[in-house]
Amino acid sequence: MSNFVIDRAFRINPGEGAVVANKFVSASATDGFIDTTPSLGGAAIGVVMAAVDATKTATGKAQAQVRLLGIAPVIVDAAATLAFGDKVATTTTGTAKFASAGENVLGLAMQAGTNLAVIDVLLTGAAVL
Repeated sequence: MSNFVIDRAFRINPGEGAVVANKFVSASATDGFIDTTPSLGGAAIGVVMAAVDATKTATGKAQAQVRLLGIAPVIVDAAATLAFGDKVATTTTGTAKFASAGENVLGLAMQAGTNLAVIDVLLTGAAVL
């Protein structure tokens, strides 16, 4: 069985420090760069697929592979509980939480998870509830 996905490389701002895998990221104010601190329930462009250490990001030339669409592993926030089929939003640290009214729905939980578990999320793009 195939999993069809769309991934893209984005540059990382030197001030970001280490980039953690399996977290949502948003578009930076700098064209073509990512921001690792999305707004609570805000729009995110995707999920980082592999960690990038702070030494590499400090160069200003580092890139992160970001899954834009498809199924991505995402860390569930420590204070969140997600059930299969729940609408998913982001926290300010890029972890997944249940999408409340007025928040951007970034995807659907493909399995249950809680307390920093890594679950599969079907990324659908940002749509406001």
